[in-house]
Amino acid sequence: MCKATLILAAGGSKRLQRPKQLLVWNDYTLLEHCINKVTKTNTHTFVVTGAYQDQVHAVIDSTAAQPLHHKNWQNGLGSSISFGVNQIIQKLPEVQKIMVVLADMPLVSKSHLEALWKVSNQTNIIISQFQDIKGVPAIFDRSVFPQLLQLSGDEGAKSIIRENKKSIHIVASEQLFFDVDTEENYTELLNIR
Repeated sequence: MCKATLILAAGGSKRLQRPKQLLVWNDYTLLEHCINKVTKTNTHTFVVTGAYQDQVHAVIDSTAAQPLHHKNWQNGLGSSISFGVNQIIQKLPEVQKIMVVLADMPLVSKSHLEALWKVSNQTNIIISQFQDIKGVPAIFDRSVFPQLLQLSGDEGAKSIIRENKKSIHIVASEQLFFDVDTEENYTELLNIR
């Protein structure tokens, strides 16, 4: 089965005021941590870029991931997902499943990503849960691609997850993970080794 992973790294980091994709933790950027884990799950790996394009592409160039530059990245997360899915379908017409991952979640483990893929044939949408937070990383079946292609704005795929709640499988993580959106988040991350 042909499967792909879409890493979202296009944002302008408004709250942080600097490119969060390029923050360093344990000797690597957050984006490198993400790419390194994803590529070990044997999927075609794509990264949607936007803001800070040159610096982000410099990181991607030394990896096995393929950059997809989204010129309209300011339109939000949903727009980046739609763009990325469209690009993957064009490059891999046979793709059956796409995992969506955020570049700013370095604590998501390779084993959690593998656990998601392991159950990906059970239903159309597989989502992650840590404590009471549900969402990405998430895997979407080809049957949901038309809905992903309709996304716009900044909400991401939450509306699709709500509409399809009867056909969702949840994979819980015992391991802590969170987005690095603020300086406080980054300080918290730096205190984790």
